[in-house]
Formats: sequence, structure tokens, C-alpha cells
Amino acid sequence: MFSRRFYSPKVIRQKIRRQQQHQMIRRIHSPIDSQSDESIPFQEQSTNAAPVSLSTSDDLLSYEVDEHDNAYIISNEIPDDSPPLFLGSSISTALATDRIMKFSLDANLDKLKSKKLLVLIKSFLPSPNNLPVTHKQILKRSGRTSMFTTQYYCNHCSSIVSTLKLGAKICLTSGCVGSQRTLNNNELTEVVTVNIISRLESILARNVDALTGQTNHLFPPGDVSRFGFYQEITNNKTNGNVITLILHADAATLVPSNKRSLWPFYASIVELPPPIREYKHNILTLALWV
Repeated sequence: MFSRRFYSPKVIRQKIRRQQQHQMIRRIHSPIDSQSDESIPFQEQSTNAAPVSLSTSDDLLSYEVDEHDNAYIISNEIPDDSPPLFLGSSISTALATDRIMKFSLDANLDKLKSKKLLVLIKSFLPSPNNLPVTHKQILKRSGRTSMFTTQYYCNHCSSIVSTLKLGAKICLTSGCVGSQRTLNNNELTEVVTVNIISRLESILARNVDALTGQTNHLFPPGDVSRFGFYQEITNNKTNGNVITLILHADAATLVPSNKRSLWPFYASIVELPPPIREYKHNILTLALWV
């Protein structure tokens, strides 16, 4: 597999061991959008086992989607008792909305571009139609609630400001220098609050196999779960189902600009083996400082 002309025997063994671990993780960890009801069992593997060969390009080209694949299949979690998309339509509003949003996620479209896409599609449909075009309408049609709430505070008096229909924000606190007038962006502080419990439950449900399976061999010797302090605080708990969070903040700004920078404050689950622990959909966002 690896030419000894370029790698020493030690490096070759390390590469083989790393490849075996990645193969195992890919088998035991289902994708973020997978909703299979079948649990994937964990199996111990020796580091001396023969590596699993990957599919060739010919196999990928000849592959055909069957009934077990979830490509463009809508999740059953969304209630489909919504009205038709328009009069005489064979597709429901919830089904059409979910397909468009799945496409937006696959295309990595932000909220503004997704809204423009919905408005564009709505303009092509017969009038009247029920296609939602705002974030609140989409959540309502899908039967879901947002995990995030946004509030704006006045920088002069630290009070919550009121938002008008056109998006203008005013402070209603008497005696404030910004009272009874439209506030500029530099006079406002935006605070976004996340429902941490719901977000954590979602991550745990998605990784239940990795949390309950035999994954002890996937943790490296230098992992935080091997340290004595971690063993001490977890062994003293009466409940065996302990979830421990590592809190960390980036040391660099995410959005460089002339006036504003975004600093994230994250949490990751110790009980998830690496690299599953570092997957972006398994990272819990606790706070964002702007």
C-alpha cells in the first residue's frame, strides 16, 4: 500500500493504523442528514488487521440509488398535513418547502440567499400559492421552533429596544439620549440566545451509537478523557450517564472588518471519540461576542 522507498516502517505502520481508524469511524458514525432506524454496531478491531479497500471510481460511476438511500427523500419528522402548494398542486406546501431548504443547505446558501431563492420560486408559481418566504413562515410550516432568539439593546441605557414594522429600532426609555428616535447600528448591541438544552439533546440523539457503543479503543492515550482529573469527577457521579463539556474560544476573529469582529465561544463533548468530537455539527455554540 505504501512504498517503503519513501516511508520508514514506523511511518507506514502509523499510516495504516490511522487509515483503519478512519475506516472504522466512517462505518460507525452516520452522516448528519441520515435518519436510518438501524443502529450500527461497534466492533473491536486490531491495529494489525488488513485495511479495508475503498471503492474504485468505476464502482462509484456504476452505482444506482436504491430504496435504502436518502437522496432527496424528505424526513418523516415534518408533518405533511399542510395544504397543497397551490390550487391543483400534487405536492404539499411542507414537502415543497423542505425540498427547497435541503437544496439551499446542499448549495451552502445563507439565509438571505435562501430567502431570495424562495421569493424567485414563488414568483414562478400560480397565484395565489402557499410557499413561505420568511424564516418564521418556514418554521411554522415545518412545525418547528427556532433554537435562537434575537434581542437588541440600546448602548446608551442598556434597555431592550422596540422594532418597528419596517425594521427601524427605537428606544422607549424616558431620559435616554436615544429615546424616541431611530437608532443607528453603532448604537445597538445584538444579543442572540440559543436554547442550549435543545441543541445538546439534538447532538446526543444524533451520536447515540458513538456514546453507547464500544468506543474506548478510539480514544488516544493523550486524550483529556484519560486524565486523572476527568476520571475523578466522572467516577464520583451517582448517574452513570455523564456528559462532560470542554469550553473553548477561538483566539482569532472569524469576521475581520473595519468596525466589527465575531468571537465564538464553543463547547465539545468529551465522551465523543475524536475526530467525531471535532465535527462541526457536534460542536455546541454557547455564545458569540461581536
